[in-house]
Amino acid sequence: MKVKYLIRLLILLMFLSGFCFVGGSAYLQRSLPRRPIESSGNIIPRNIHGAWVYGTEREWLIYDALFYGLFAFGLPAGFLKQREQRLGRE
Repeated sequence: MKVKYLIRLLILLMFLSGFCFVGGSAYLQRSLPRRPIESSGNIIPRNIHGAWVYGTEREWLIYDALFYGLFAFGLPAGFLKQREQRLGRE
């Protein structure tokens, strides 16, 4: 019974991370400069949906954390769900 709740929690966290990632990437694409600005620290390039934007190291760390959060929550949820189905406890 506890495994079902854990699976649901992981799937919920995966979708929450996905929505934050999609919203965050759209926000960063609109708000970050298209050219490097050394005075503000926006010097690290990143391609977001075909547009090159320049951000700070902190902005890209948050962006990457949201992206890898999809896998951190999604893969264990998938493996646990598959295990439960195989054992016939669904």
